[in-house]
Order: sequence, then structure tokens, then C-alpha cells
Amino acid sequence: VVASGTSVLVARCVSRADELVPEEERKGEPVDWPLIGQAALGLPGRLLVKSLWVTALFLKTVFCLVLNGTNLKILFPQVSSRILIGICGIAVFGTLYVPKRFLEYFSFMGIAVVVLIAAAVLTSGLELPERPEASEYQLFDPSPLVSIVTTALFCFVVHSAVPSVYSAMTTEAKPAFGKVSAASFSLAFLVYASVGVAGYYFFAGSTQENVAKNIGLDLDMKPIPGMGFLRIVLAALLVAKTQVTFPLFCLPLLGAVEAALPLKGLAASSSGLLLKVSVLLFTTLPAICLASQMQALVSITGAICSTSMAVVFPAAFYALLFRDQLEAWRLALLGLLFAGGVYIQVMGTWKAIQGIIEGA
Repeated sequence: VVASGTSVLVARCVSRADELVPEEERKGEPVDWPLIGQAALGLPGRLLVKSLWVTALFLKTVFCLVLNGTNLKILFPQVSSRILIGICGIAVFGTLYVPKRFLEYFSFMGIAVVVLIAAAVLTSGLELPERPEASEYQLFDPSPLVSIVTTALFCFVVHSAVPSVYSAMTTEAKPAFGKVSAASFSLAFLVYASVGVAGYYFFAGSTQENVAKNIGLDLDMKPIPGMGFLRIVLAALLVAKTQVTFPLFCLPLLGAVEAALPLKGLAASSSGLLLKVSVLLFTTLPAICLASQMQALVSITGAICSTSMAVVFPAAFYALLFRDQLEAWRLALLGLLFAGGVYIQVMGTWKAIQGIIEGA
């Protein structure tokens, strides 16, 4: 509900920023998050949003490298996860030169993988030789609540793309954005909840942070006869799907770094290869160091980036941009939403850092 509601707030902020920021001040940029920040807080707001955006791209790239290393470990259990992550980093370098139209052919894999994950969890669960003991289930445990919220917000990572999606819509279609958003988030929640509930029902305390690790294995993490193929197929599809999405994060990250460097003409063209290598090293090396910290990476990305885009920024920017049109109770509600987002951000970041330190 919160994620769907704040996406509508972001869309309204897009329209407001389009009215408030003159064309000559946009420097050729589309009406996106940085311009919303500028409309609300001036140049400091623009810089704040851009900094967070680059941080989000960096953390997402590191997370995807760790995720792919984990899935490759299923395919090649005898190879170290750190070596596999390094191989993924080298492969990412190759995908940066693949034509965009070729990568678009793999867009269908996202839907296929989601369907396969749900089917694989159900199939593996039904083939378990034994069920978990009743004592392994917990009806409610408030201690990891902040981490759960940041992880959920990480899954609803689309808020960073809402401005560009809304701007691309026709004038006639924009009034339906709220309904489409509600339907989309409801469907996503249904999928996540179904897989999560089914996974916990079948595996309970044996549930892994990467559900692919549970596929084809019993509660003692031993192979279920006849299920090995499903585990291999799912892991291979997850690797392929994740690998082809790297340009979505790396190319904007490279663009941001390149824009920040005072290079022009021949210097800029000759530094392209070196820049790509440097950025990939800067993301691959942390991923290698955090090879066993996937959940902590999800939490810290969700806390710092996703919470900002999905809760803190929508509440703050909407209140600032529409303060003259809002009743006191609406401003108070936005203030509570902002305060709750900041609390989740601070506590989620702290817990994620604690997890990284303890797991080091």
C-alpha cells in the first residue's frame, strides 16, 4: 500500500517539477529524480538525489555480482565463490559492448524466471522426504522487522524509474497511472508473498537467503533424488537473467562517473576503456570481499537507497512542492511517513553494517 501510494506522489512531483524548473536550467536532462530534487530544494536537492542515485547503482551492481556468484556456486560447487564473482565481473565487461537490441531479447527471462522459481519451490517442497517440525515455525518475531521492511523495499525497486515511466506516458494515459500502479504493486506483492510463504512452509528454519539454494535439496541440504535437474536449470536461468541486466546499472554508473570527470575530445575517448576497467574493479572487488554477505547487501541497499526513493523522498518532496495546497492533516501524515522512513533508514543501515562486521 505504501509503495503504491508513494509512486503516485512521485508521479505528481514529476508534473510539478516540469512546471517549476525552467528549460534552460535543466542542462538537457529529462524530468527525473534530480530535477525533482532541484524543484524542491534547489541545487543542493539536485546534488543530493544524484549522489544517492549513483550510490544505488553502485550497490545494485555489487549485489548482483554477489547474487550471480552465489548462483554459479550451485552450478560449480567445487569453485570458490570469490573466483566465480571475479569471473562474473569479467563477463560484465563483455556485456558493456553487446548491442542493446541483443540484450532486449532476454527481457522475457524476468517473467520466465519468476514463474520457474514459484514452480521450483512448490515442486521441491512437495518432494521433500519429511516436513519441518512444528517447533521450527515462528508465527511472529519482531526482532528482524526493520530488515524485513528494507528487504521488501529493495524488491520494490521500481521507484527509481517512476519519473521516466510517467514522463513517457501520453497525456490521456497519465490519469490512469494510480490504478495501474496499484494493480502492479498488488501483483508483485502477491508473487513475493506466495513464494515467501510457500518457501517458509516447506523449509522453515532451513530456508536459505537465496531460495535457489533450497531447490532440489531436503531439510538437511542433501540432494532429493531426481530433482537435481531443476536446481541446475533454475540456477543457470538466474545467472543468465542477472548477467544481461548488468548494463542497466553499469552504463548509467559509467555515464555518471564520466560526466564528473573533466575530460573532453581525445582524452575522453582514450580514457573510455580505462574508465570501464576502473569502475568494474571498483564494484567487483567489494563484491568479492562481501561474497558471503548477500542479505546484508540487500538490507543496506534497501535502507539507504530504496527507502529514500520509496518513502523519504516522495514524502518530503511532495510536502515541499505542494505545501500551499495541502491541509494540515495531510502535511502531518506526510511528516509521519517521512519520520518513519528516516527511522527505517537509520536502523536498517546500522543493522546491515552490524551484519557485515559480524560476518566478516
